Amino acid sequence: AGDNAGGGTDTEQGGSGESRPDPEQGSGGGTGGEGGAPAGTVYITIGANRAEMTLADTAAAEALAQRLADGGVTFSAADYGGFEKVGDLGFSLPASDGHIAAETGDVMLYLGDQIVFFYGNNTWSYTRIGRIEGLSREQLRDFLCAGQGEVRVALGLAG
Repeated sequence: AGDNAGGGTDTEQGGSGESRPDPEQGSGGGTGGEGGAPAGTVYITIGANRAEMTLADTAAAEALAQRLADGGVTFSAADYGGFEKVGDLGFSLPASDGHIAAETGDVMLYLGDQIVFFYGNNTWSYTRIGRIEGLSREQLRDFLCAGQGEVRVALGLAG
């Protein structure tokens, strides 16, 4: 997984995904922004609350960013198994499923068209999309309305 899955430029971007100082980043994909969030950041809004997700270096994450560049996406997500919120995106993303131990804060693609936000842990076959940053475990549970049923989720880029 991860072998040139992101496409983009031919410039090596490193493996951590933490920062991408490449000056050419964003020049061809339209997901970056002058004065906006970094190219690898998606905003997740639930109710009046918003969190940032840092995108993984996968074809699914890149395809999601490209889709969001054309406008935000809204869908319903519901609790499943006491450790995640799952929502049907309404469209498919390129899956490269692998056996992954998901942790609190991870965001995964399941079955190519479902997005999973983890507020607990699970090991299953997923494609990594990203990670919700800057929230403690309890803050993340509150943000996702863990155990409180269905919520409306909006994904978007800065702008």
